[in-house]
Amino acid sequence: MNTHKVTTVVQTYCRFSSMDDLNYLGAAVFWLYIVAALVFTGVAVYTIADLRRDNSHGRNATWTRSTTLFTGLACLSFTVLSFNMLHVLVHSFRAWLGRHPTALQEGYPTAVWHWSITSTLFQNFAEAIVADSARSLWTQCELWTTLSICLYMGRTGWCYPQAERRYRLN
Repeated sequence: MNTHKVTTVVQTYCRFSSMDDLNYLGAAVFWLYIVAALVFTGVAVYTIADLRRDNSHGRNATWTRSTTLFTGLACLSFTVLSFNMLHVLVHSFRAWLGRHPTALQEGYPTAVWHWSITSTLFQNFAEAIVADSARSLWTQCELWTTLSICLYMGRTGWCYPQAERRYRLN
């Protein structure tokens, strides 16, 4: 076993762990969220493509225009949201690099991992959205509204005859 490499990893771990608290659970949730978002985006794109393929056998032009419009709006919304989230993450990473100037010596993957286990970005965000009763109430209202709309859209989509044919449970 290469003792130099082990010593370097231990030194890196000690350097970062002595500077900040390590949050493995937060990092795991962060990375799982990214993976889940990519998987569900792929499922949504596949479903939309499948609907368009099924539509080629006789749906009317209004249905096609509506599907195209709402698909375009969904893609625009996802793109804007992704851009803004990526901007916040990059800004946080660059600020973290300013406080840990030797972090890039081990390479970007190691630096990103150490940023994800030592960053307070997500804790700060969680504390900000429930900082007082008004923010907490607003956050709860938004979450319940989003859940309600998603359940409504899911139920409405499930009721269409095409969905019943495709996803018959018996």
